[in-house]
Amino acid sequence: MPRKLLDVSRLHALGWRHTIGLREGIATTYDWLCDALARGEPVRGFAAPPAAG
Repeated sequence: MPRKLLDVSRLHALGWRHTIGLREGIATTYDWLCDALARGEPVRGFAAPPAAG
């Protein structure tokens, strides 16, 4: 699968810099998703598995 990279040169030209690394961002998002699903919150754009029973 080809790797896709975003061109952030315009953002850098405006002074934007990332503050969270990719691994940390993925881990934080995963933790948030697990917590939201455990609380039974609807997560927009995510298809939760059907409830058992």
